[in-house]
Amino acid sequence: MTRVPQWFYFLHNDPRCRFPGGWCEYDMNMNQATEQLYQQNLTPNLSSNPGRHLVPLLATNGCRYELDFQRMTQRNNRSGKERPIERTTNGLMPTTVPPRVTPDAHATTTTFRHNIGDASTSNLQKVLLPASQEQAHEELQLILSSKAWRYQNEFSSASGILYRFLGILEAYPELAKARYNSGHITRATPLLCLCCVRACTTIVPMKVIQTVYDLYPSAAKELHGGRQYTPLALACLLRAPGQVIKFLLDKNPQAKFVKNFDGFYPVEAVVRAPNWWVHQFGMPLTLELCPGEHTRDLRFGPCKQPLLEEALVCGFSAADLLLLAEKFPPESFTVPASASLGEEQCQLLRFLLPRLKSLAVHTQLCSHEAIDEVVTSLAGNQSVTQLGKLVLNRRMLPVWNRHLERILKTNTAIEILQLEVPGTVRAPTDIHLDGAIVDGLCHDQTLRELELDGFDDVRRRGTNGVWTASSHSVVRKLVLKKCRFSIDILKPLLEIFPQLEELELESVRIGGGDDAEATRFIVMALEHPTLTSLFVKCCPWCSYDVSQICQALKQNTSLLHYSVESSFDTVAKNKILMDALEVNTTLERIDPCCFKVGVMKSIRPRRTAHLLRLNGCGRGEIRRHDTGLARFVELLAALKMEQKDDNDDDDDDDKQHLAFQLLNGLLQEGIHHWAVSM
Repeated sequence: MTRVPQWFYFLHNDPRCRFPGGWCEYDMNMNQATEQLYQQNLTPNLSSNPGRHLVPLLATNGCRYELDFQRMTQRNNRSGKERPIERTTNGLMPTTVPPRVTPDAHATTTTFRHNIGDASTSNLQKVLLPASQEQAHEELQLILSSKAWRYQNEFSSASGILYRFLGILEAYPELAKARYNSGHITRATPLLCLCCVRACTTIVPMKVIQTVYDLYPSAAKELHGGRQYTPLALACLLRAPGQVIKFLLDKNPQAKFVKNFDGFYPVEAVVRAPNWWVHQFGMPLTLELCPGEHTRDLRFGPCKQPLLEEALVCGFSAADLLLLAEKFPPESFTVPASASLGEEQCQLLRFLLPRLKSLAVHTQLCSHEAIDEVVTSLAGNQSVTQLGKLVLNRRMLPVWNRHLERILKTNTAIEILQLEVPGTVRAPTDIHLDGAIVDGLCHDQTLRELELDGFDDVRRRGTNGVWTASSHSVVRKLVLKKCRFSIDILKPLLEIFPQLEELELESVRIGGGDDAEATRFIVMALEHPTLTSLFVKCCPWCSYDVSQICQALKQNTSLLHYSVESSFDTVAKNKILMDALEVNTTLERIDPCCFKVGVMKSIRPRRTAHLLRLNGCGRGEIRRHDTGLARFVELLAALKMEQKDDNDDDDDDDKQHLAFQLLNGLLQEGIHHWAVSM
């Protein structure tokens, strides 16, 4: 047999049975004996085979039944219960659904159609429509119910159930506006129930959908369901075929601009299923479904990235990627870490580079030839104003080192350069900062921001000669993350940037982790003549000499922002630091991570209000609670505590008590990390 034979029949409702009536299915491919018995008994004339009218079958629910074709009954072998049946066809042909007649008349008023292999017999009858609109509505609900759609793999273009469905709608046009429930789709029109079935074009022909639409065209624009989805949005969410989505989009073009209940556009629902999106939906239809210029602001996939980057990860062809890039040319582009950089992707980059303002290469899955081609094109590209984050690993580092010096010397448009290698401060990558890159930095005249992430240069490998300060360097910001440098490396690194204004260190290990070297470095940074901002975060320093730092703070007249997150464990150290911060009158923002309520209790309210006001931007621990902090500062300012006489201890105590009562109220609103210090 070339085909698994299946038998469908209509079972009448029986109030004595807990199973409802409706369409039932049996798989005849249980064993060879059953198939032979099936063929022998299902003949046009049952009387020619006396005594061979019983067929034992196994139902899809696991129960075994015995079917009597003479009495037209189904008998449960376990319970012994019998129910009347009606003969119908493979594929639920409506022409074989008989009228409601007595069981005795079944054998003469119905026909039985079966289909085994390529052999088929049929004896069509006239379609009998329901007598009233109520009965028609009930039958349509039965057809659209989840139990009827369970047999969707047996529907075809000649499926009688669909033509009966159309016949009922044509006889009762008002039912095309009624609402039905089809599985998890509730209160939907017939058009929506037909469209929102996966692979429905192989189940429901497009001419059937077109006919249903012609009966009630407004169904393509109405909102359906409890969450008020448009038919287009729900069809995309349920992965309907592309031609169905194209049909709904043509009938209601504005639906692609309508967000659903969850706040997503229809195209976002399509991208949620990458395999279906790439292999079945396609890029041309995706471009038609995009909501215009809003597409540039949308973020797709688990990584929340633009549509072009998500398409690159999902594996679209070069032609599709170029088609998308031409439709929505981006100003910034990132090659994600999960994407591969091959020949096709290089074609995309060659198209994008003249139009980009920012480029980030995160992937490590690229060939040396691809890197050579991309970097070579960057060396002469004057339109790239930001060379984004370049992810380097051991295998690709020699390739980048060979080109970055030339890029820095020839490209006069790059303003931001970020170099990163995988690794953490506890597990150093052992990747050195090549001297060629440093030489390029010394000669670069346009670079304003430099970020080094994950470099380990303790052994001074690759440092060619002595670094000297360059009068051409205009670097204003230097960021070091997850690096391990010795003090002998950091000092010349600061000196080659004479116009440095902002220095950020995150998870940086200085030398072997000696606190004395950490103190020496902070003092050295504060002594930089042009430095205005110093941020130190999550560095593995246990403690350092606060007095030396305070001395440098008092002498620095250009520092505006100061934030050092480390282990200030005692109130005494905090007092020394705060005294130094108050002496420096040029500071606009002070963000010590130790700034907790426990420290506030040890100083006068006037000083507390002053430091809180300076700390208005919020960093460190209190950064997560800027709203509560701003309210606390506002309340303190309203009390005008800074204008009170410091000698009036009673008044200060009352004001301080009132201030901390207000703070307790803020604690109840969610600032829980202060509660421990209270």
